Amino acid sequence: MGLLEETAINIVILQCVVLAVSTIVGVVAFGFAMAMTPFFLLFLDAKMVVEINLILTFVLFTLIFSRSGRHVDVKLMKMLLLGGLIGIGPGVTLIYFVEETVLRILLIVVVVATAVFATRNQQSSFKNQRQGTVIVGAIFAVFKASMALGGPILAIFALKQRWSSRETRAFLSCFFMVIDAVIIICHSLVGMLGVNELKASLLFIPPLLMGTYISSLIVRLINERIFRRLMLVALILSSFTVLFRELIAYG
Repeated sequence: MGLLEETAINIVILQCVVLAVSTIVGVVAFGFAMAMTPFFLLFLDAKMVVEINLILTFVLFTLIFSRSGRHVDVKLMKMLLLGGLIGIGPGVTLIYFVEETVLRILLIVVVVATAVFATRNQQSSFKNQRQGTVIVGAIFAVFKASMALGGPILAIFALKQRWSSRETRAFLSCFFMVIDAVIIICHSLVGMLGVNELKASLLFIPPLLMGTYISSLIVRLINERIFRRLMLVALILSSFTVLFRELIAYG
């Protein structure tokens, strides 16, 4: 099922959803694919959804990074990417031994528990610790490689660093931008990402740009306390949403 075969009203509906989601994600800097996938799947096949999400998230996080990239801790980012390389192999291996739904439920339970804990404990055992960053990167890669999830793990890590909103958005957007770029190149080389997928993605670039612009205005109006609360709310809501969807599918 191709997007270009859909009716105009369906495309407009999806564009409105992209506008809303990109506005929210533009503030908290994570969760776009997690939020958009259920809507895209109503009209498109899973393979097309994956490629569209890749293109849109790459554009979105590149725009966020362009506004706050100078606030990235380069050394910390290198350690995170190193952990990511370590975790890819185990993540791929899990696909063959553990059911995907079990992995998803495990991830969401961990995310919700940690997010709730973060609201009560303001100190982090990972704060400014390079080795902790490698571990987080590896855990993210395990879940990313095995089920295409993991953003909340990094969001929690960023929250526990007690960074400013600008630093948090810069760090998350930089990592996701690099990861998406690598995946896009790989998908292009093996033929998964082609002209049809690019054309479909272009339909959602205008609302994505508009949502990103709106989010940039919102970020200027909120303080650090509100930003942290928004991230925690986004973490818990997105986690419970995926958990509920997976429980329904599993049942």
